[in-house]
Amino acid sequence: MRLYRIAAIMLAALAVMAAVYVLLKDNIGKDDSEEEYKSTYEKLYDIKIDDVIKVTVKNSVTDEFFAIEKDAEDKNKWNLISHGDLRVDSSKVKSIALNANSVGSSKVIEEDAQDLSKYGLDNPSLVTVYTGEGAAAFLEIGDMTPTEGAYYIKLKDSTKVYTLGTYSGDRLMVSENDIRDKKLFDVVQDEIIQISMDRKGENVFKAEKVDETRWNLTSPIIANVDYSAVGPLLQSVETLAIEEFVEKDAMSLDKYGLDKPNYVIEFKKAGDSSIQIMFGKEKAKKAFIKLGEDNEVFSVSTDAFTYLDKPIEEIVEVFAYIVNINDVSRIEVEMDGYKHDIGLQTDEEDRDNDKFTVNGKDASMEDENGDQPFRKYYQALIGVTLDEVYPEGSPQGEAEITFTYYLKEAPGVMKVEYISKDDTYYYVVKNGEYSGILVKKNKFDKEDGVREMNEKLMDFLESKG
Repeated sequence: MRLYRIAAIMLAALAVMAAVYVLLKDNIGKDDSEEEYKSTYEKLYDIKIDDVIKVTVKNSVTDEFFAIEKDAEDKNKWNLISHGDLRVDSSKVKSIALNANSVGSSKVIEEDAQDLSKYGLDNPSLVTVYTGEGAAAFLEIGDMTPTEGAYYIKLKDSTKVYTLGTYSGDRLMVSENDIRDKKLFDVVQDEIIQISMDRKGENVFKAEKVDETRWNLTSPIIANVDYSAVGPLLQSVETLAIEEFVEKDAMSLDKYGLDKPNYVIEFKKAGDSSIQIMFGKEKAKKAFIKLGEDNEVFSVSTDAFTYLDKPIEEIVEVFAYIVNINDVSRIEVEMDGYKHDIGLQTDEEDRDNDKFTVNGKDASMEDENGDQPFRKYYQALIGVTLDEVYPEGSPQGEAEITFTYYLKEAPGVMKVEYISKDDTYYYVVKNGEYSGILVKKNKFDKEDGVREMNEKLMDFLESKG
């Protein structure tokens, strides 16, 4: 009995729900909130893009005028002809034409509008489309709808008001900044031949290109540049893009921190003048910048500029002097009261043919592990790394350590002298000129350093008789 009673209750409930559904269904949409207009797609005009030769836009909001024209040679290209040499995004210029040649709407707002001001069409923006026969279409654009999902539009000399979706509307209601190229420079990093950086008003370094992967430091010292450090800098210049056009002609640079820039990067392409990028205040991973004497202010992302606070020691090549073993014919080592006269004959094609001598004794042999102790010693000689850049130094006295490399090519000889500065550092002097760098004295005592590798080489040679 109990199960029968439950089943009866459930059936009754279902019947009530069905009745409610029918009642609601019959009354849906039968209140007073009927649409004020019906949605039907209507073409205002339709001109084949191949027939369009020119489009003009008079933006009444920004009081700007734009004229674009189809390229005479490339029919898929459109040129901005109204703004001189303004660098523009060609895809955005072309988009104006592609959204102007044919316009339709799915909503008629008013068939015969007597008060155009409520739509912003009493002082509209005007898009004019030209074919070879002259002006072929005149589209007027007013305010955005209250929901900002569309623009009010109409044809010139008509009182019938439509809406145009924001996708097309935004591409016609352009401003100068909308179509400008946000990539700041027309340059690839391989074209840059000089670059420098100032920090807080002081020059950090200046460098110039030697070849595809080599750069020389010209200030504050003469040295090789670590390409792994300068490479990201060059790439950041090539890809530098504007996040926001902040102010066209800033009268007050101090509010952007550009009256006294934090950093200045200056670069030069072959055949061009130098360009300065000045960095001001930073906020939320963005920095204000300007270019040289021009007072237009932009904001850019700082993500690519992680090197701005790098010390000079991380920009200059880390080695006191490094040279490929194949480029050396002889080395003289003077250190700790001994002198080595080292001969090198290398075969780049087959290192098994290499011949090394130390003080006339063959040093080409391998140890029990298949390694050449001489090569490890050579690596120690060229592996001495700098610790500080110190251009104001003035070395005095005799060198405590001297490595003289006789080279197969210019400059022919490189004499590297380590002259004591104090209990901690050596000055590094190359061919009689102070290099501007300091090396810690304990570098020669480190594991796998010159002293350890010399001792191991001498023991090995002695063991070989």
